[in-house]
Amino acid sequence: MHAFLELHIEQGPILERQGASAGVVEGIQGVSWFEVTVSGSANHAGTTPRAMRRDALEGACALATALREAARDSEDRVRFTIGKFAVSPGSVNTIPDQVTFTIDLRHPEAATLKALEAEFNVLAQQTWAGCQATLTSLSRVEPVAFPATLTALLDDTAHELGITAPRLVSGAFHDAIHLANHCPTAMLFVPCRDGLSHHPDEHTELDDAVAGTQLLAASLASLTR
Repeated sequence: MHAFLELHIEQGPILERQGASAGVVEGIQGVSWFEVTVSGSANHAGTTPRAMRRDALEGACALATALREAARDSEDRVRFTIGKFAVSPGSVNTIPDQVTFTIDLRHPEAATLKALEAEFNVLAQQTWAGCQATLTSLSRVEPVAFPATLTALLDDTAHELGITAPRLVSGAFHDAIHLANHCPTAMLFVPCRDGLSHHPDEHTELDDAVAGTQLLAASLASLTR
């Protein structure tokens, strides 16, 4: 295969906020998924003094806060999300003995992603409110950088067509992440209202869809010359 170009909605709010009709994608973020388990001791909520508790929820909240702070960066390139949080045994009058939560960690640079993973492992080995934690890797995908020759071609084509198309990195996975292992690959984005995707209110303005399609077609034509 000579090359692969993919056009997709951004699935984020950046292009809409910038007032751009399209975007040239430089690459796709790497991602690490983790499951964190914090183990304490269940006991009666009314009879156990705070100093004598091993409250897994208290420990999990402290650890989650520390992990979030570790992922904070001045450039706002790290994506850190806790998407699931389960407390056991789930009784109103029982101190939780186990909490499990997930982490979705993303960054476009492999070295930064690896460094954050190492820092997360160090934090998980500490004691939190008297509780022990384990950090288990669920999935990992390396970042992908698209070839400079292709992204430059997209830049030049957008300029020729008079289309505003800033550079950005994809925060979500797309077909291009798989094709990049087989041939030169690049992507174009068009904005979507409020950054919504996979949602009943997902919407792209017709003018933006047309601009993205024109940019894709012209770029493909350039590749055939």
